[in-house]
Amino acid sequence: MTYAKDQRPVEDLSRAPESATSSKTSRVLGTWAGLESSFWVLEIRENTALNQISSHVDRLAENCSDANPFFEPSFLAPAAMHLGKEEIRFMCLWEIIGNHRELRLFAPVQLTRTPVRRQKIWRIWSHPYAPVSTPLLDGEANRTVNALSNCIEASSGEWASVILFEALPKSSEFANLLHLEPRLSNRLIRFSVSGRGGITGREGVIRAVSNITGKRKQRLRKAHERLEAGGALKFDTCADADCVDGELQAHLLLEDHGWKSRRGTSILKDEAATKFARHAVLQMAHQGNCRIHTLKQNEKLLASMIMISRHGNYFPWKIAFDENYSGYSVGNLLLSHVNQQITEDRSFVSLDSLASSLNETALRFWPDRIELCSMVIGLGENSSKKALQVASEIEALNDAKLMLKKFLGRSL
Repeated sequence: MTYAKDQRPVEDLSRAPESATSSKTSRVLGTWAGLESSFWVLEIRENTALNQISSHVDRLAENCSDANPFFEPSFLAPAAMHLGKEEIRFMCLWEIIGNHRELRLFAPVQLTRTPVRRQKIWRIWSHPYAPVSTPLLDGEANRTVNALSNCIEASSGEWASVILFEALPKSSEFANLLHLEPRLSNRLIRFSVSGRGGITGREGVIRAVSNITGKRKQRLRKAHERLEAGGALKFDTCADADCVDGELQAHLLLEDHGWKSRRGTSILKDEAATKFARHAVLQMAHQGNCRIHTLKQNEKLLASMIMISRHGNYFPWKIAFDENYSGYSVGNLLLSHVNQQITEDRSFVSLDSLASSLNETALRFWPDRIELCSMVIGLGENSSKKALQVASEIEALNDAKLMLKKFLGRSL
């Protein structure tokens, strides 16, 4: 193991992935000769490259500025394998010093087209099972975003006209630095600002617990008492991988007997989604990044929540409850219990509900509104015009979806 000038460990190039400039496995978007003899390469690597660079991605995830467990190999590999309707590639920003390199930024991308003008775009891959597009960004965020902007400035736009981020938290360090980067001022547009329930900081946890009004607390207490009259209740948290395996199957069956099943959106209704969920949840549990919270009565499962967490950042990924007990508010009882547990975590940083902006339950239990935005960055010549065209088209589509969502009263 050797060290670069910034005294951070980097892997020897002989054990690193194939050269960033290899046309067989990558497409170079831009390069930049940085300071201190460093050379930066922004590239798109092919789908088969994840196994080759997974150790680099894991190391980056351990020291990243903004936690995003959905872009880590344990979740991303099964998602790309089972959910990627279009080929998933990987955007990588490498810093190379001499014969050594370090991965400084990473995100999955799709080469796709806009729905109307049919412009080719690199879209950072967010989807219903992972509605967050924050890339894994090196801990020296300012330095890395500066290098990224220089590489983008040198890009040709040969393969696509823009890079598109959707469901990007505005408060993330990456989003803030990117938006303020002067080199991108003429080619970056931020649009489609929305929000969803969440918790920010230790003070936010206190707000979340105290946000439940006296009347609602009383209703929950009475529901708990009425329910307990039928048998002892047990709240439990399962973190061991072997335990998670069994609880995951129970969760999926519970979900498949509820409203999602009637709508055809339960995970078990989709073979690919089922394989993905089992693979991803078990891998994350093995790494200590996933647990399942449950409420049971006489061993009967009444409510279940799959919680993903990373570096004190929580993501309530899926929740299901027995609709035969909806009159007892079993889902709300579990949410209230989970909130109480979170108050005991001294390492807590944030919670992102991942829910729709219209989800009233999420906003009630997690009242800090997490603002999301979309960002588009033009590549090559006429980058400003390209960015404006794509932003206008995507924003119009998002507005239409929101109107339809409000009309139907559900997520699309």
